Amino acid sequence: MKKSEITKEILFETASKMIAELGFEKATMRAIAKEAGVASGAAYYYFKSKEEFVYEYYKRSHEEHIKELGDFLNKEKSLEKRIHRVVTLKMQLAQPYKKMARALYRIAANPDSPLSPFSEESKKLRLESLAIFKEVVAGSNEKIHDDFKDIFPEFLWYFQMGIILFWIYDKSEEANKTFKFIDSSTSLIVSLNKAFMNPLAKPFRKSIANLMQDFIPKEQA
Repeated sequence: MKKSEITKEILFETASKMIAELGFEKATMRAIAKEAGVASGAAYYYFKSKEEFVYEYYKRSHEEHIKELGDFLNKEKSLEKRIHRVVTLKMQLAQPYKKMARALYRIAANPDSPLSPFSEESKKLRLESLAIFKEVVAGSNEKIHDDFKDIFPEFLWYFQMGIILFWIYDKSEEANKTFKFIDSSTSLIVSLNKAFMNPLAKPFRKSIANLMQDFIPKEQA
């Protein structure tokens, strides 16, 4: 590893630790640089702002998720197992960074913050994450009703965001409640999808589909 890469890694690890311990507001660039043993000017060369440390965390988290998924989606065709694996793995990889995630939540929950997962600044990673769920749906051997097909990947992405919020507040040992919730809710989603295929479910299905279309925004690249 080159010296520049080592310096960047030290800064990132230091920032992650300080944000987790002090909170985003109190972990200043100057303090991060001092703790890392790097001149302030050099720190700004690698990360132009505190926000860039967080974007780096988002980016690394996403890349690790892709790497650990490997060729699972090429082999497994069960919709339930595909959804379950993607969401469970996301939370397993996030678990070591829970203190940092909690520290960032108050900032990221602000819809006007550039650190929000819904912000324009986060759009690239959001679209890449959404692409995983599009692959989950497209490669499954289970049919999604036409009323839901176009919006279903977005629904799954929002489902994962809901799981992340639950996890942030989950104080159970090793986030056991979160993983149990993933188990039961994934099964429920797939069961509802199968139920919606029944012609007798048409009125109810149409109402749910219209609700989803109205309140789940379609992402444009």
